[in-house]
Amino acid sequence: MANIVLDVKQHKAIQGMKNGCILCGDVGSGKSRTALAYYYIQNGGVINQQNMRKKPLDLYIITTAKKRDNGEWEEELTPFSLSTQKDLNYYNNNVVIDSWNNIKKYKDITNAFFIFDEQRLVGSGAWVKAFLKMAKKNQWILLSAT
Repeated sequence: MANIVLDVKQHKAIQGMKNGCILCGDVGSGKSRTALAYYYIQNGGVINQQNMRKKPLDLYIITTAKKRDNGEWEEELTPFSLSTQKDLNYYNNNVVIDSWNNIKKYKDITNAFFIFDEQRLVGSGAWVKAFLKMAKKNQWILLSAT
């Protein structure tokens, strides 16, 4: 396990987070790392110890196509010993990174943890309807820079 580095503001943010919250912060402020640390702690983990319960909740990260494709989230997962690749994921859970364009694929998932990045929830369209269905059956947080 790599060293999980969080600054004072990230630790403070985690203390105030709960299921269904919106984590706001400037671009580059560490929202992704903070969200993953919150997920890690919620699944029994202690920062800088590889002790999350052996079968944590499946993790779904819904983000922009660009962030999905450029590996940014994969890099953020590494210090937590998590990966979308089964052979690199220390834990026996599913980790999926996909784009908002595909959110409808996940509307029937239950008992999982979702991180909604770069929020795109405006109005009453298909993305909002899928999100509302998912939010009722899963734990989730939403990341926003606006």
